[in-house]
Amino acid sequence: MARPWFFVLLALAGGLRASAQTPPNRYVVFTFEERYKISPHRTQTYYWIQPLDSVAATPVRLAALLLGTFSKDNLDDICQGRPTDPFLVKASTMYGFPDEYAGALEALPALIEKHRTRIQTIRKSWPNGQSSITQVYATPITGRFCVAPLRRMQSDGDVYEGPLFIPFADFQALKDLSGPQLLKQMGPGADFSQVHYAIFPSSYRK
Repeated sequence: MARPWFFVLLALAGGLRASAQTPPNRYVVFTFEERYKISPHRTQTYYWIQPLDSVAATPVRLAALLLGTFSKDNLDDICQGRPTDPFLVKASTMYGFPDEYAGALEALPALIEKHRTRIQTIRKSWPNGQSSITQVYATPITGRFCVAPLRRMQSDGDVYEGPLFIPFADFQALKDLSGPQLLKQMGPGADFSQVHYAIFPSSYRK
């Protein structure tokens, strides 16, 4: 059984009320693993999220899930419903978290990877010989997240102004929802090739 991290986070945030915390709910985490043919970098990993009961909706509308490096300021802001900028670093910015919460954050990407199902492969190529392959995976989970608006962000000419999710507590895989069952629930119209996912590269990389 997952350990409750609620009181750890309350202590962390100095009495944070978590007014923007979601109740325990069922979600699908979408992992985009992008690799370029010509690049000094390793595979870039991006995480997005959607309520399980919305996965059949078209066009695909995902929310950004921050699983890379984020600060205590980001956590405080989002859990109180305030817009935040994960790329804003000030002299007072703090990144330290209690060991239990830090351990839960570190374990979450591994849980997502262990229970994921590949749902699409996106291939792109350019006249200069460059090409890329992006593998898209879906992982059904339960958990609590803090949600708030994201300060205006722009990526590849597109502006993302949707919600930003940060993990909060009680993460578990939905083991009763197998890969074929998840694909059936998503339906045949799910296409992620138009999702501009490359906004928040995760610090968790292969």
